[in-house]
Amino acid sequence: MTLIPRNHRRLIPPMWGWGVLCFLVLVVEAPVATIAVMFGVSPLEGPMLGQGLATISGFAGGGYAVWRVLGFHPFRNKSYRQWLRATPWQPGEPLPLGPLQLTLTDFVLIGLLSIPGLFTEMPGIPAIAFLVAWPCTMAIEFAGQRMIRQALAILFLLSLPVVTIGVLNQLVPKQGTEWLDSVLLVVFPIPLLLAIIVCHLNLRRSLVEMCKLDDSDNDLDNISTLPKKTGWPVRELAAERPQWLPLERLDTVLVSLATGWLLLGIGLIAQMNPGNQVPPDEGFLMGMMMMPSVMIGIVRLGFYISGTRPSLSLWGRLIVGPLVQWKYDRAFVKPILGCLTSFLLLAAGFERLLPIELAFPLAVMAAMLINGLGGPDIATFRLTGTHRLSLPLIQTKDSVKLTS
Repeated sequence: MTLIPRNHRRLIPPMWGWGVLCFLVLVVEAPVATIAVMFGVSPLEGPMLGQGLATISGFAGGGYAVWRVLGFHPFRNKSYRQWLRATPWQPGEPLPLGPLQLTLTDFVLIGLLSIPGLFTEMPGIPAIAFLVAWPCTMAIEFAGQRMIRQALAILFLLSLPVVTIGVLNQLVPKQGTEWLDSVLLVVFPIPLLLAIIVCHLNLRRSLVEMCKLDDSDNDLDNISTLPKKTGWPVRELAAERPQWLPLERLDTVLVSLATGWLLLGIGLIAQMNPGNQVPPDEGFLMGMMMMPSVMIGIVRLGFYISGTRPSLSLWGRLIVGPLVQWKYDRAFVKPILGCLTSFLLLAAGFERLLPIELAFPLAVMAAMLINGLGGPDIATFRLTGTHRLSLPLIQTKDSVKLTS
């Protein structure tokens, strides 16, 4: 009987991973220990040694969690995915190259990573980093498989302690941060445990969605890749166009709410220790807060009008008319409306009509909702708009395949 089951031995990181960990320990801690000995201080008593070991072990725990998901989920490994399809394997059965779910082997390895932390005041850093990074990486995998609601549920649970602490910091009288440890012991473990449970409950569905992926390399079998392979201008005339935000309406609303939720938590946490910093100029601060809304509008506009030009130039509109070419100009409506709404919400925050820590998340949420909901979709705009085709600004090897 062995300590680690045969199927779980693949969970042990490769030798190069252990080598990188040992190298970081030597590079970071050896100079600190040498300086401590030179000044007659025990290397194990120096605060710098403890902070360095805690940081390295935390990165190691988080890195192991990321490797556990990306290295064992067939979604990121096309050859592994195709091989599974050629076997009698079905979702719900154990994966041949190692399990996705957490096992006792994972906690044994995390315990080994926590041994250097016994010499510091933070021995649990690797375990915390692992337990946070694993559901975060799993949420990213779920989002890549269009399991948006499951990914948002995980991120909501993981961010709940951050927002809770930020709200309590606004409600509780400013008496230092001594209350923070006791609050973390209450609000951190339960959402973290629920996030891990959500991940495990959706692992089978994730594998089912993985089996639905189209891995065909045959151009005749995979018609959606033909426009990309034929190049310009056939690509611009394709009925299937990449969407700038390929989500359903409800998912778009949920993503916008989740973004506002995270920004609210970050803003509340940032106010916990403002220090004696000089507040920035309001005009500069408002310009910085407008940047996310502006970038959202620019990205959306780029997906719509990239490789196109209006049927009439500006001078042509002024001389010949009409001034507004609606079937082309409608692509600009939502980006402009999103920026205007964000500007009004931020102005309300700077005028003290809204708390500024609430105005910024609302501004970003409004920009995402306005730009993400409603039509026309890109295919409709491309096939019915009054515009001319032009070469894209950023040309690749396939961009002008039919022009040579």
